[in-house]
Amino acid sequence: MKLSMLDRALHKDQLIGRHFIKAESNRREKLAKFREQFNRGSIQNRIQTARDLQGKAAYNVADEDGFLIVPKPAYPELDGMIKKAQEIVANNDLEALRRNSKDQLLTGLLKKEWLDYDSPFVQFVLREEIASSVANYLGMMPVITKIDVWYSKASPELSNSQLHHCDFESIRQLKLFVYASDVTEDNGPLVVMKASDSEKVRNQIHYRYGQKIKDEVIDPIVPPSQQLKALGGPGTMIFGDTSRCFHYGSRVNDDQQSRIVILYQFLRPQSFLMPIKFINNSPYSDFSRPNLPTYQRQLFGAE
Repeated sequence: MKLSMLDRALHKDQLIGRHFIKAESNRREKLAKFREQFNRGSIQNRIQTARDLQGKAAYNVADEDGFLIVPKPAYPELDGMIKKAQEIVANNDLEALRRNSKDQLLTGLLKKEWLDYDSPFVQFVLREEIASSVANYLGMMPVITKIDVWYSKASPELSNSQLHHCDFESIRQLKLFVYASDVTEDNGPLVVMKASDSEKVRNQIHYRYGQKIKDEVIDPIVPPSQQLKALGGPGTMIFGDTSRCFHYGSRVNDDQQSRIVILYQFLRPQSFLMPIKFINNSPYSDFSRPNLPTYQRQLFGAE
């Protein structure tokens, strides 16, 4: 992606960006409103596309919840995706593939060059019933910013994403987790709390995005019984707004346990991770074709 001087100034690790992004919710909302001004036309078109496809949605992510767990649906792409994810983990040097440095969670295992428009990973997410379900929750057709495979393993102590947190990338986003292995309480399930409960926590502890919060701070406010563990077999899907919902994962109990997840991330144009000039400058823009339906071109960030 090509980044402008404004993009660089607004990066989360720069002075201005850090002031607005790694902050409490009200300051972040101001930055999102500012960013909207640069893509008003595209945003309006995306809102209309979401309305046009509203009746195609297969799933409803309730606004109060911010997440939804779906047992494995009967989509033909899923088995191929799961098999490929398992092969990546079994047949590759994961330390060489990974693009992060966390002990417990290896990300970046699915290389973009292994994908194209016809890949089952891509065809699955282009389904009208999936795309419109995401768009309904976000209020507009978003951009796909990540398609990946994640691998969780045991670590010496809890840190990073194993602690409660809300993701910084946006005011509102949606991630779609597709389990590619059996996920039980022993191998690090995603644990998430309702968006409404999460807002209560943020207000009470004056949460600044980027912070990782220990159980002893969270549990007295929202007890573990109100934090949902997403358990399930391969093909289980979890839609989760990881910006609005406190969550954690990858608490793998021992070295004999692990977790494989296929991960999709959907962001709106005004999200903090998006380049201001995002059209044809998004991670999968080059997958688009002129004759594709509007919603697919929008998902790719081609219009």
